[in-house]
Amino acid sequence: MTYPDLIQDAAWLADELESLKRMLPEIPYAERPMGQESMMDILARIGKAHDEFFKPLFLSLQKGEVREVSELSINFENRSKNVTTPEEDPQKLLNELISQRLFIVELLEQLDESAIHSSVSFKDGEKDVYSLINRMILFDRNQLKQIAERMLSVDADRHSPAGR
Repeated sequence: MTYPDLIQDAAWLADELESLKRMLPEIPYAERPMGQESMMDILARIGKAHDEFFKPLFLSLQKGEVREVSELSINFENRSKNVTTPEEDPQKLLNELISQRLFIVELLEQLDESAIHSSVSFKDGEKDVYSLINRMILFDRNQLKQIAERMLSVDADRHSPAGR
């Protein structure tokens, strides 16, 4: 995959989040069925990973200060659980996530293509930038897959006959 293709893949999240915004009135974002995370929690996890991991990483790369990320943990995926409240506005969260992703895509577009082949040292390991971008994309897709599965479950519950 070429670097422009990778950037296009990274931009995909903004499009998916725009699609979710159109479905807002029909989605119970704050519900936590059987103690699971709510859809808002899942979305907030994407935002937290971007704010606490990817944004500092890509800003450091852009500035040529790769050493600045050495205090970050490479294992960003499991950092937050149940991070939202039922009062939070899903529209606002989705808009923030879209803005975050557009900012990250802009940073990626400004990176020198050779930067994606460099390695970055974290407090618990080393990874090349290309792998990290792919990991971000996979993380986003996995989070949205959880939301899609939850939406299918909600839809199935709505259409099941009473008494089931």
